[in-house]
Amino acid sequence: MSVRAYGKSVFNYAAWQPSTVYVIGSFCIPTEGNGLCYECTQAGTSDLGIPPDVPPVEPVWTNIVGSIVQDGTVIWTCREKAEAAGPLSVILSVEDTGGYSLKDIWVRSPSPASGDFIVYGSYDSENWRQIDELSVPHQSGRDNRHKGLQNSYPFIKVSTDLNAINEIEIVAGE
Repeated sequence: MSVRAYGKSVFNYAAWQPSTVYVIGSFCIPTEGNGLCYECTQAGTSDLGIPPDVPPVEPVWTNIVGSIVQDGTVIWTCREKAEAAGPLSVILSVEDTGGYSLKDIWVRSPSPASGDFIVYGSYDSENWRQIDELSVPHQSGRDNRHKGLQNSYPFIKVSTDLNAINEIEIVAGE
């Protein structure tokens, strides 16, 4: 059995809203996602339109990282989304385990700032034992903090209905 867990982003981004007060450091994404996010670098209110006849209009979002977008009195700066850590893979082998078959695995990090994980296995969801240790790969030159969040995988528990020899893939959402 192997488990892969990965994510597109470790940060939740709210979709842009009209007539909304934004503060410096807040983020949004276009209502029709383009793979980028936008950081508020000048506080203000997003487009109000001209009540009652002219509705608010979403800005035209640039796709050039570092470029700015004017939106009402808000200025947005185009940014790349915070990256998730590299894929987390756990390969479980039953060799030398006395035929230990697993119904559940649990991958947890002993420390929020750690990139290390302990893998536990259970055949009945009640009796657990440590079966592996691993480290999450990170992109070169980056630590494992993401936009102020610590390790992006605090724990993962995977269960199957039956003892199985298969691959389970977990994909984190945005």
